[in-house]
Order: sequence, then structure tokens, then C-alpha cells
Amino acid sequence: MYSIKKSAIQQPASLIFVYLLGLSFTVLFVDRPGQSTLIDELFLLAMFPVALIGIFRSYFSIGLPAKLIVVYFVVAAISSVISLVVRDDIPFAAPIMGLVLDTKFIIMLGALLYLVQRSEKTSDEIMIDICKAIVLIALINSAFFLRDVFSSGTSLAGIRLGASNIYGYIPIGLFSHKLYTAALSSMALAAAVTLYLTSKKTRFLFAIALFVLFLILSSSMKELGVLAGIIFIVARSLNNQKNKVSGGSKSLIFIGFFIVPAFAFIFGSDLERLVTNRVDVYLLEENARAALHIKSAEIATDYFPLGSGAGTFSSQPSRSIYFSPLYYEYGMTFFYGASEEQSSFLMDAGWPKFIAEAGWIGGGAYFLAYFIAALTLVISFFKNPNAVNVFGIMISLLVFSSALGSAVFTGDIGLMMCALLFFCRYLDKKHTGGMPKNN
Repeated sequence: MYSIKKSAIQQPASLIFVYLLGLSFTVLFVDRPGQSTLIDELFLLAMFPVALIGIFRSYFSIGLPAKLIVVYFVVAAISSVISLVVRDDIPFAAPIMGLVLDTKFIIMLGALLYLVQRSEKTSDEIMIDICKAIVLIALINSAFFLRDVFSSGTSLAGIRLGASNIYGYIPIGLFSHKLYTAALSSMALAAAVTLYLTSKKTRFLFAIALFVLFLILSSSMKELGVLAGIIFIVARSLNNQKNKVSGGSKSLIFIGFFIVPAFAFIFGSDLERLVTNRVDVYLLEENARAALHIKSAEIATDYFPLGSGAGTFSSQPSRSIYFSPLYYEYGMTFFYGASEEQSSFLMDAGWPKFIAEAGWIGGGAYFLAYFIAALTLVISFFKNPNAVNVFGIMISLLVFSSALGSAVFTGDIGLMMCALLFFCRYLDKKHTGGMPKNN
């Protein structure tokens, strides 16, 4: 009995479950939305020794993306040293903290790699266990999520909820911000789709419908963009499967993915206004988020080829340790949420940090690492769909869509998504079979 329990604890799925469960309890220690805690840092610090072993053993198995990540760190380190020497308005702690925060997802990845190296399960079995763990956490959160929807405006922990454009209040469940709940619902949706495709069990279709509803109620539209990719994956995977799903299941898929969203967009004027507003914010308006992308390109060009150095732009140190002078020099302070008094929007995008701080070389290498990892999963999917590349593609879509409007690469739940993307790349390379039957 002891060996069975010990084996279960040493599985990658257990690490994911414990980490997400820990993040969910952060709501008990905060008094305002999005307030940061040290839960993720303490967890990763505990995992650091085994993470080093996992990375050391598996570095070359990840391939080119791993080498590109190293290129980013080398460039960022060199540019940081140059900035400290050339400028006297950058504190020494800022670039150090910036580089340390960038390693968070690598520590998570290393811990997962260490555990998978000790596991006797196949790649598909490991991925299915991870999907079940994510779905379970999302289901635990669902009761508190729905409680917020029908609440009087405060969460279980007393955090004031934002008003929803769709219905009631924007729920956060057990988390401290709607972004966490939306990200969890997106991952759970990807996990439920993967579980359905590998088992054909109808209960996962109901889970899919539930998580789609949660995404809509969370009013976080960038995660809803993942739905288009999921629809494509479902259609492509079902087309490749020899064992066709039943007519009832086909009906549920059709209703869940087409009829319900169509009904919501045709008759839900509030949802339509929300979508229009999000399109304006991401694509048309002049705001802090758009300015971060534009100014990061200007900084990368002005500080060509290595960038301005870690901890100087669109990163946590540049607004917490000090207020980076680059925000004044490049006119960011004129935008709401990007001033020294109110700086919450300065980390409202993913890629600008890497482009500005590591230049076109380092930032480009970092982007290519993610792009190549995602592309190899797509290529593998077309050759042989399996649980690993199906889930990996959906996580890739989630990472890239989240990067448009959040600090996904260093955020509490975002770093786990990034780690899972490269973890799927690793598992897919060692994968030997197709879709498992009736797990």
C-alpha cells in the first residue's frame, strides 16, 4: 500500500494538482484582486534541487527550443551588465530579480521532467493523468465560481467582485483574480477535450460544456479565442479516429460548440458589447497594452542588438524595485495604468518584456523557442494524433493568446502553462503509440 501511494505522489500529475491547489488557496491571504503572494516562489524553491536534475538529464531531449531559451538568457545577462555599467539609474537588484523570475517556468519544467523520468507510465498515460488533475481542480473551483456569479458582489474571501457585462458579477472562485479562473477554465477545457478524444466517454462532453460556460462568464475574451483551435482539433481528431463517436455524442458536440455560442452572440447583446470592447482594446485603441508592444520594438531598435537589459521594461522589477526611467523616456506614462502612481498595466502583455530587455536577438530567440515547440506539436498531430500533442496544441494556443494581454510567462498560473507546453514537446518526442483506447 505504501509503495502505491508513494508512486502516485511521484507522478507529474500530482505536482500539477498540488501546485494548482496551492494557488487556489491564495485567495485566503489576499484582500484585493490580483494581489501577489509568495506561494509559487516557495513551491518552486522547494522543487529547485530535483528541477536541476530533471533539466540536466533532459536538456538535449527538448531540442532546439531549449537552446533558444539559453540564447535568450545569455543575451539578457550580457545586456544587463552593459546597462548597469552605462547607466547609473538602474539598481543592481533589478536585472538579477528579472532573470530569476524568468527561470520560474524552467524550474517547474525541470520538476516535471524529473518525475517523468522516474515514472513507468507511457507518455499518453502521464498526459491523461495530468488532464484529470486539471479537470478535478477546475471542478472543485466550480462551486465557488457559481457562488460568485449569484453573489451580492464579494467573493468567499471578501474580495470585491467586478461587475460583469454578461450576468451579475465576474466570478473568481477560489482564486484572487478573474484571470486565474479564466486560465484554469481554459486549461480544464483543453484537458476535457483531450480526455474525451482518448476515451469517448460522454461525461467529458458535459465537462467541456461546463468549462465553455465558465469562460464566457469570466469575461476574459482572449481565452475564448482558444475555442476556435479546440473546434479544429476536435474535428480533425474525430476525422482520424477509426471508432466514430455515437450520434448522441455528435449532437452534444454540435450543440456545445456551435449552437450555444451562436445563440449567445445573436441574442446576448451584453456579450456582443463585451466582444466589441475587447477587439477595440486589443487592436484599435491607443492604450497601455498596445503601447507596450510599440515601445518595446522602439527600445529593441534603439538598444540594438542586445536590448535594454533585464528588469528595465514591462517586468516586475521595473515597477516594484524602482520605476524604470524607460517608461518616461518612451512616453509610457501618458497612458492610464502606466504611471508611477498607477502601474498595474505595465505588465499587461507578454512579449514586450523580452523584445525590449533582450533585443531582437534575445527576444526573437525566446519567441522562436515557443513557436518551434508549438509547431512541432502541430506537425506531430497531423502525422499521429495522440493525447500529448492534442493537449499540447491547445496549451500552445492558450499561451500565445494569453500573451496578448497578460504576463503569462512569469505569472503564477501562466508559468505552469509554459512549462506544460515544453513538457508536451518532450513527451511527444518520446511517444511511440497513437491514441490509447478507452482509458
